[in-house]
Amino acid sequence: MDFQFPTTWQELEQIVNVGILDELAVEYKRSSRLTEQYENDRHMLSQEKSIQNIYREINASHTRLTTGEEIALTYNKYPYDLLLQNLPGVTHALFWFKGSVPIETAQAHLQSIGKTCCLYENPVALKSIPEISHYQVFLLNQDVRFPLAAA
Repeated sequence: MDFQFPTTWQELEQIVNVGILDELAVEYKRSSRLTEQYENDRHMLSQEKSIQNIYREINASHTRLTTGEEIALTYNKYPYDLLLQNLPGVTHALFWFKGSVPIETAQAHLQSIGKTCCLYENPVALKSIPEISHYQVFLLNQDVRFPLAAA
């Protein structure tokens, strides 16, 4: 594959917006160290317990969209460090939600609280927890303290 890692925010936005991340193998997104940690953690924690933990985060955030959906913005403990290796000002987060939240609504909400972001949804086959809807979020030059719950 002839993939060029992004070196600017605009390049990252383009990669996200044209859907390249949907087809990009994890080896281009996450380092082997983080992938190994991710896999080890997945085997130590049941799927049911992972789901419970995420719902706890959503409930603890006490954040609702104007449409009523409960949401939480959390750190991604296993960020796409390879993808972002040339972008030190970019943070990888997760936008979890109950119900149905169109991606445009999620982005508008994040922008309304002062976040410069781009986001996308992994294809179902790549979701580690497909039972709970969530978006991958990239935040530009953001303070690492989220105004919403942090996992």
